[in-house]
Amino acid sequence: MLVLTHRWEPIPGQPHRTRPIHRLDVIIARQCVCPSSSVKHIGIILDQKLRFTEHSQYALGKGQYWATQCQRLAQPSKGMPARFAWQLYISIAIPRMLYAVDVWGIPSALPSSPP
Repeated sequence: MLVLTHRWEPIPGQPHRTRPIHRLDVIIARQCVCPSSSVKHIGIILDQKLRFTEHSQYALGKGQYWATQCQRLAQPSKGMPARFAWQLYISIAIPRMLYAVDVWGIPSALPSSPP
């Protein structure tokens, strides 16, 4: 269970410091459902602040894995030709890294206003 909120409470004994409010456990049919700081839903890791930092780290790890695999396949002495490795990288690695990037990615440039 993920609780999305912007509410914070002061930390006792530490002035000018805050923390997220304490989230209570929910009991459904005698099962305790504890809130978590992040949840994976349809392949995207959502955190309670909707910052997507955990998902971007996850996507970076997947990208590094796929880049390493393509590099292993394209070894100069015994691997496949570089053009096939590049085609594999474009068709497999990039879509795996950038799954749902329109949801969690930050645009590099804001669109200009219409004239």
